[in-house]
Amino acid sequence: MRNRAMVLLLSGLMVLCALPARGREFATEDAVKAAILYNLGNFVNWQTGDESGPNNAIVLGVIGEDSLQKRLASMAGVKGNGSRVPISILAIKNVRELKNQRDRLHMLYISSSARKMTPGILELVAGRPVLTISDDEEFVDSGGIMNFVRENSRIRFDVNLDAADDSGLKISARLFGLARRIIKKNTGEKSP
Repeated sequence: MRNRAMVLLLSGLMVLCALPARGREFATEDAVKAAILYNLGNFVNWQTGDESGPNNAIVLGVIGEDSLQKRLASMAGVKGNGSRVPISILAIKNVRELKNQRDRLHMLYISSSARKMTPGILELVAGRPVLTISDDEEFVDSGGIMNFVRENSRIRFDVNLDAADDSGLKISARLFGLARRIIKKNTGEKSP
């Protein structure tokens, strides 16, 4: 039963990634990105030794403001949002607030308005079990764990498994088939 649920969830993610980000009213770029963010918790293992992570509500911090933050806020608490793991959204205004909240976070989305702060943000969460995500195409090359990319009018993502390992996170291999690019030092770089 659990395997069947995961197959259905993965299939849903694949459909979302395959939908064009533009041209369809029901599949805007922000809607696709939000759906991916809401479902990521199902494919990440937080190896922290405590009860945080997939068994309890995941705290998704959003630093900076953009239209995706509004989409995420509107989805928060909506039943049937696609995630089997409850998600709560924490809006973070600046790096000082991030420093105070970083121990509560499981995931952190860095919006385009906070892009200049990325090096300081990554330094603040370095070594902590926080899945960092951005829509900056160079984010994973800068030490972030995941970034969204537009490829042929579709939303895909890149994953830096080395950064995930450094943060104590294990990303399910079931997610790799959806990735455009996977960075892993000991196996080289993969472009599915």
